[in-house]
Amino acid sequence: MADSTAGLLLQEVRATIERMPARGERLARHLRRRTQAWVAWIRRQAASALSLAEATRFSADFRERGARVMNELDARRVQILARLQRQATGVVEPVLRRLPVARRDELADLQQQLAGLERRLEALARERAA
Repeated sequence: MADSTAGLLLQEVRATIERMPARGERLARHLRRRTQAWVAWIRRQAASALSLAEATRFSADFRERGARVMNELDARRVQILARLQRQATGVVEPVLRRLPVARRDELADLQQQLAGLERRLEALARERAA
């Protein structure tokens, strides 16, 4: 019985040894597939991170470009308004010269003269009252 038990153990050891290459190959295939899947996952993650970085950079570029365009439009608006004002003044001024209408500088001079006359009248009124 001891011989038969030893024989069975020996057969089991031989069978196990004979199965080892097949198991090793299966293990190697499994490791290879897992490694390939892991590498593919890492590549997808890296590509996703790059895409996110590019999208963020694109968004920042887009915002900067939009801000530049808005500044340029604002500057252009100021230029157009100034040009329109000059053109309107150029058209209206000759008409106003022909009409009996006082200009701003003439009105300012008249106000100063009026203020001077009021001061002189007040001074005369004080002299007569005294």
